[in-house]
Amino acid sequence: MSTKYNNVKLYTSLASGSVFITKNTTRLANMLIAHGIPFEEIDITVNIQDKEYLHTHSKARNPRALPQVFMDGNYIGDFDTLNEANECGTFNELFDAQL
Repeated sequence: MSTKYNNVKLYTSLASGSVFITKNTTRLANMLIAHGIPFEEIDITVNIQDKEYLHTHSKARNPRALPQVFMDGNYIGDFDTLNEANECGTFNELFDAQL
């Protein structure tokens, strides 16, 4: 599949035990798939460098909130931001702004 969106990463925690995080990660992954955006899911509990990167580079109101999406190392949004953009029809615009 050819796409203009490359190196998209979905940061989450598969070991959090939070139904909220699991549900929102699944929903956000489904949004990315529906918009034809390939992504890599990053579990921050597996690699401390991924966790530190997320906490350092996040621009979310709560930088520890999960899930969050980055593209080419640039922050795209957290679940709330991307879910709202999806509902408003501006989902891809968040990614286009980083091209």
